[in-house]
Amino acid sequence: MDNRNKKFADMIVNYSCRVQKGERVLIEEIGTSAKPLIRELIRAVYKAGGYPYLGLSDASLNREIIMNCSEEQLKFQREYEMYQMKGMDAYIAVRASDNTSELSDVPSDKLNLYSKMLRPVIDERVDHTKWVIMRYPNNSMAQLSNMSLEAFENFYYDVCTLDYAKMSEAMDPLVDLMNRTDKVRIVSPGTDLTFSIKGIPAIKCAGECNIPDGEVYTAPVRDSINGVITYNTPSEYNGFTFENVRLTFKDVAGICSFDRLSAGVQREYFHRFEQPENLLHHKEQVFPIFRVYPGRNERDFTSLLPGTVCRNNCKMV
Repeated sequence: MDNRNKKFADMIVNYSCRVQKGERVLIEEIGTSAKPLIRELIRAVYKAGGYPYLGLSDASLNREIIMNCSEEQLKFQREYEMYQMKGMDAYIAVRASDNTSELSDVPSDKLNLYSKMLRPVIDERVDHTKWVIMRYPNNSMAQLSNMSLEAFENFYYDVCTLDYAKMSEAMDPLVDLMNRTDKVRIVSPGTDLTFSIKGIPAIKCAGECNIPDGEVYTAPVRDSINGVITYNTPSEYNGFTFENVRLTFKDVAGICSFDRLSAGVQREYFHRFEQPENLLHHKEQVFPIFRVYPGRNERDFTSLLPGTVCRNNCKMV
């Protein structure tokens, strides 16, 4: 038994989800290799006085469902999954896929239908449960990182079991700075982007929803984004890898040009995200350019995805 899984599970249950006596907790394993951590999570929930429930899914089997799914079929799936989610106080997901490209050959219309029909279940989970999501250090993740499994496990547990309460306190000065900031400029190789964040609150993320964690995010004011951003790390979504992306923005936040994408990749991008006219303000999707949180306040909450521009010079005034 790896004692690091016990320590990790204790942190997730008692810090991230703060499970209380009598609370129902849905623990979902997405993949097949995370059982050591799942086992410790179940034990930790019981120890906290909660009631653990288990969900199991696998990308290769989900692929078979999605390939020929219908709207009528997914309506019923949404009904029973929504009934389950409404009964939960907390949700813990451990993603441990053996093949991150398993859905790469699923037709885009089927993927979009599946995502659209089941989105209300995700919204219920996000809005009404204490939730936390993480990945599990398996061979697939180690290979993506060009590391041995042992080396990747050591790295993973070191960053995932930080003292997040201490980190939360350390974030407060940055939150204060960002809340007082108007103009932001991000400069790095291939990137020179300016926008305003005036009047939009900064939110710190310190291990309560995503593990690992450690960001403070905010959002650009609509129509304030100008310049160029280059993404220097490949980004995978639903089995398709997007890379060498360079976007240009001018005045209107929802308009951008693809400077370094081939026509085929542009088509795939649009199909995967089902919103070619207005990439930033989609109501239901999460994009590798911006994340969108509509309905949280009078503005749509759009924020830069963390980690997309590395070694940058970010100036806030």
